[in-house]
Amino acid sequence: MQAKNQDNTGKLVLATLILVAGVANLNLSVANVALPSIGFAFDAPNFN
Repeated sequence: MQAKNQDNTGKLVLATLILVAGVANLNLSVANVALPSIGFAFDAPNFN
């Protein structure tokens, strides 16, 4: 019984880590898309 409980806990931990990684990646994507507009709003130089 205890081995099955540990197996379920491991699956839950893995699913949570995957979800957190996905949310963090989404936040980075949004920031990368918004960054040029933010720089333009603050008259930052363009480093191309």
